[in-house]
Amino acid sequence: MAAHTPKRVFWLYGLSGAGKSTLAFHVARRLQNAGCPALVLDGDALRLGLCRDLGFQPEDRLENVRRTAELSHLLCSQGHVIISALMTPLESMRRLARSIIGSESFHEVYLRCDYGTCARRDPKGLYARAETGEMKHFPGKDMAFEEPLRPDLVLETDRRSVEECADTLLAVIRRET
Repeated sequence: MAAHTPKRVFWLYGLSGAGKSTLAFHVARRLQNAGCPALVLDGDALRLGLCRDLGFQPEDRLENVRRTAELSHLLCSQGHVIISALMTPLESMRRLARSIIGSESFHEVYLRCDYGTCARRDPKGLYARAETGEMKHFPGKDMAFEEPLRPDLVLETDRRSVEECADTLLAVIRRET
C-alpha cells in the first residue's frame, strides 16, 4: 500500500491588488524547486478558460468559487499541494469552498491589505474602472468584502514583503504536509 500523501489546499484571498497571485506563484516555485508537487489555481487565469462564461455579479463570483473549489479538490486528491488565489469576498463563498474541499484539507489564508494600498497598486486598472462606475460589483467599493471570521492564517501584505509572507506561508505548508 502506498504511503499516505497529505492533501492540502491553501486558499489565498483578499482584495484585488493584495498580492494573491504574486505570493501563490512565488510559493509554488519554491515548493516545486524543493521537489513538492504544487500547483497554482489563479482566479484571473481561470477566468480566461474554465470560468470565461462568468461575469462579476455576486452569483457569478459564487459559481467561480465553486468551480475552483471543485478543481482544487480534484487535484488535491491526487497528491498535489494546491494554492488557489481568488478574491473570495464573502464569508459564504469561503464556507462553500471549505465544504467542497473538506475541512481537513482546506487552509484559509487571508491576505490583508487595506483598500487604499490596493487602489494605489491597482495592477489591472480595476480600481480606476470601479471609481468611474465602469466596473460594477467591485469588492470593497460597491460590493461587500467581508473580513474573515476565523482564517487559518493572516498575512499583512501591505506591511510585509512578498519574501516574508512566502516564508510564513511555506512554514505552514511544510508543517501541514
